[in-house]
Amino acid sequence: MGGMMRMKTGLGVKFGSFDEFLEKYPEPVLVDFYATWCGPCQLMQKELKKLSDDEELAGVLKVAKIDVDKYPALGSKYDVRASRRQFSSTRAR
Repeated sequence: MGGMMRMKTGLGVKFGSFDEFLEKYPEPVLVDFYATWCGPCQLMQKELKKLSDDEELAGVLKVAKIDVDKYPALGSKYDVRASRRQFSSTRAR
């Protein structure tokens, strides 16, 4: 992917790529692939925000949201066929 991507992680940090984001954090990452026009996506937003803001999960879990309309290549890479899809990533230690 060219250019910088801004992922809605609550971290306010820009990453050059999704892989760079995954490499930066050793903890599991919950990724919400969404679309702004998707009703069920909007319903999940509040719950995902709670997870992202939960201090007990700091250092345990990262939450990221990726707009599939802005980053269709990521949607294709992770086989997102519907807007309502979550993905988690953990790296083997």
